[in-house]
Amino acid sequence: MKKLILLAAAAFAAGLASAAISQTRLAEIEASLPETPRADGAPAADRAKWTPLAATKDGRSAIATAAQLLAKPVPDVPDSEYLEFSQNGNRTHYQKSLGRLTGGFTKLYVAECLEYKGRFIAKIVDYANAICALKSWTLPAHDGSLSCFKGTPHIDLGSAHISQSFAFCLAWLGDALPAETRAKMYSELDRRTFQPYLAHARGEKTYRQHWWFHGGSNWNSVCNACVVRTALAVIP
Repeated sequence: MKKLILLAAAAFAAGLASAAISQTRLAEIEASLPETPRADGAPAADRAKWTPLAATKDGRSAIATAAQLLAKPVPDVPDSEYLEFSQNGNRTHYQKSLGRLTGGFTKLYVAECLEYKGRFIAKIVDYANAICALKSWTLPAHDGSLSCFKGTPHIDLGSAHISQSFAFCLAWLGDALPAETRAKMYSELDRRTFQPYLAHARGEKTYRQHWWFHGGSNWNSVCNACVVRTALAVIP
């Protein structure tokens, strides 16, 4: 849906008095967008791209590292650790647990792209389901009111990167993933990323947490870039 990127550009222009993005420029942006979803890199089915990578030292190491996860349980990311920040300011426990989960997920789908024999698919599904089941993709230190934890998703550096990782997994592996898993991942991207992003772009006050949308810090570039790359990778 090209409207996601176009609406974001238009809303950004409307929100800054000094910015004026013309309809001509919006038309140029629209014309540059691909008709079909496309992520950075190449689909795993393009073996001419991935097989040479798998044969490198780094490629072999990536496959071996991911293989070690196959016999291990999916890392637990307890709600109690999320709540620690609101209780005592500790953000480390949850972020380490989340990092084991999301980092393992990335290692597994990259390894499957490199090897492409289906060995990692079941474990990718387990990790994806665990990420989908998290109450929040936003880091607890960025969810002081616990609104995200309680069911109103908003985007921060953490959720933006999780979204992008989901998008790359979907774009690179495609039909190699079970249809049910792909549908669940798409649904969570829509609920946690695309809908909140569009709502803020339209000016809905529910998403005041998206201060970075017009901000001057690196959050502006990182969050917007992750959302747009995610959209380009999965939305027709």
